Amino acid sequence: MSETQKVIGVFVAAPGDIAEERSVIESVIQDWNTHRGRPAGARADVVWWRNRARPRMGSTFAPDLSKLDAFMPKVKKEFSDRDRIQFLEGGFREIHDFMRAALSRLAETESSIEADFRDITSVHFACRVYRHGDLVSQCKIWIGRQLGSMGIYYSGDDVETPAYNSFNDWLTLDDDGHELFFKPSGFAMSFGGQQSSKLSAEDAGTHYWRKLTEYLGSR
Repeated sequence: MSETQKVIGVFVAAPGDIAEERSVIESVIQDWNTHRGRPAGARADVVWWRNRARPRMGSTFAPDLSKLDAFMPKVKKEFSDRDRIQFLEGGFREIHDFMRAALSRLAETESSIEADFRDITSVHFACRVYRHGDLVSQCKIWIGRQLGSMGIYYSGDDVETPAYNSFNDWLTLDDDGHELFFKPSGFAMSFGGQQSSKLSAEDAGTHYWRKLTEYLGSR
């Protein structure tokens, strides 16, 4: 009849650079097996788990960054001319698409309303809103530069006029060191009753849409 032994796992977690200490531990386990374990029908086996070696003086210790709980400051960013132009042109395209879609929806939902949307150039478009065939609101929106500031400008005057030096509202490009945004002129700028000084492209489209349609409900 074969002898049955109970195996006891001894889990040891230690750095991989402790050869001397490892030898002592293994010697102790071997001694226990000989004098205590064998008579009791048991055997202890060491299970080693080597973690990162202890840092030595002058060495660099690399912590587990996934478990690092430390405040990370939001470092300011410098935006290039290309960053600004891309944000400006991308914002203009979003405003362009928003206004076109909003005009179509308005004409679909209001039987008395007709609307026209026209691209004049790649950076200039015009909108007209009619009620019972009469022109009630219009605007032209374009990318331009006034007083040294690039921005997206709005005029409610004759949309056929090619002159760009007359406008009723504007959104200039600005940043706070972390992100780019559109800064409103301050003319009737309100979202939910609160002034906003940092507009996304979507906010800018909503702003100009409200400006175009603000008098429709009173006529």
